[in-house]
Amino acid sequence: MEQLGFIRRTYREHLARYAWARWLKGRYLAGRVGAIEARNRVLWQTHLRLAKGGNRLTSAALGLAGESAGARGPSAGGRLGQLLARGLYKLLTGESVRFFRLLPLRGAGALAGVEIRPLLPARTVDLTLPEVLPVDYRGHLHAGRWPLAVPRIDAVRLADVELMGGSDLLYVRDACLHHGLYDFARDQLPEQVHGVVHLNASSGMVVRLRPPAQRVVEEALSLVGSVSSNYIHWLTENLPKLAVLQADPATRGLPLLVDKGLHPNLLRSLRVLDGQERPLIEVAKWEVVRVHRLVTATPVSYVPFEFQPQLQLRERMITPDFALYSPDALDQVRRTIVARLADPAAATGRRLYLRRGAKSRPMANAAEVEALVRSLGFEVVDPGTLDFDAQVQLFSGASVVVGQGGAAFGNILFAPPGCHVVILTTWSPYTIHYYFANIASVLGQRCTLVMCDPVDDDLGEHRAHKGLRVPTDLLRSLLEP
Repeated sequence: MEQLGFIRRTYREHLARYAWARWLKGRYLAGRVGAIEARNRVLWQTHLRLAKGGNRLTSAALGLAGESAGARGPSAGGRLGQLLARGLYKLLTGESVRFFRLLPLRGAGALAGVEIRPLLPARTVDLTLPEVLPVDYRGHLHAGRWPLAVPRIDAVRLADVELMGGSDLLYVRDACLHHGLYDFARDQLPEQVHGVVHLNASSGMVVRLRPPAQRVVEEALSLVGSVSSNYIHWLTENLPKLAVLQADPATRGLPLLVDKGLHPNLLRSLRVLDGQERPLIEVAKWEVVRVHRLVTATPVSYVPFEFQPQLQLRERMITPDFALYSPDALDQVRRTIVARLADPAAATGRRLYLRRGAKSRPMANAAEVEALVRSLGFEVVDPGTLDFDAQVQLFSGASVVVGQGGAAFGNILFAPPGCHVVILTTWSPYTIHYYFANIASVLGQRCTLVMCDPVDDDLGEHRAHKGLRVPTDLLRSLLEP
């Protein structure tokens, strides 16, 4: 359900089934990430060394002027070091670079032109954790109940701010604003993976390897984000921001900033929820845009995009807190969209098996599994072939949803409370197995994780993404009426 470039689309549709292609992809990604990290280390070390030189020059200049270097010297020297590093990088690469101090969004209220106002209060959600099968895997995950602390959701108004397509970071003068749910020792941001930002949390600094804004927008409400092109991320992280901000009359009619190239289904979901036909302003990936008056919201949901490469995890180290969702925000999206699209006279109690159209993470016995679920009265559907309205209508009448974990499970947002959600997956200490389970729990649904046998386990793919072979006898016993 993502709009993919030619290379990514070719890989997913034609090459991902082959072991050699998956191996080559792993080697390419490892090399690319290594090259980005090496470049950023050189840039950062250059900045630090030049900053030290700048401090010495500034201290000497202040001394000649009869002033104390005290608090002025290091900050002025740091700025001089940044200017020198920026000039050197521009000379060597032809690209622009800027330095910012890292600042949490909620800590930005003291900045001129930033106003923060609460929308939804903080609350604790009592999660029901998923049932895990086979029973041998139950010790790998947390079980029972879990208190999920959902932070307050705020509306944020900013004046003269820069944002970047495909990014959650905001830039106000010399500050880079980030939401407070990142754990920088654990999480690797998409901007870091793609090499457009280098972040040093220990020093509280960010390097942005992109030029200043060339385009100016007067006012807008932002739905731009780092993972907005993915269906489930859009439904749970981006779209709910609009739902909660709509409660503020001052946002009515504001144009919407969105990432360029969103799938038609994502744009349709936006129009259905919004109901206003607001103007859309598209921002290209990594394009920097300046907005004179911007409205956004603090996160309504957060799941880490990627872990730091050096992070080593074991069983139970990932907790349900890794998949955070606001029940109130998700409920607003569900109630509004289901009310506008679902047919009250349509069939209910539908048993759905989700066929996964993507070729990556192949299911080795897919034909056998489909034959089994058909024999048990399931409809076999590929949500990726349906428009948004049809998906909402389909899932709003579901009583059981079964399938291999993937973006199509974002549609459980439209399934009724009590629906049984069955995720076919493989065990990995790097998989956030609570991703879909927590959505189901906050919506009042039941979730079962079926751990399958991994396939092609050592071909250099993502350490949490494996093909699988479904234990059909176990699945039959779970799904039989």
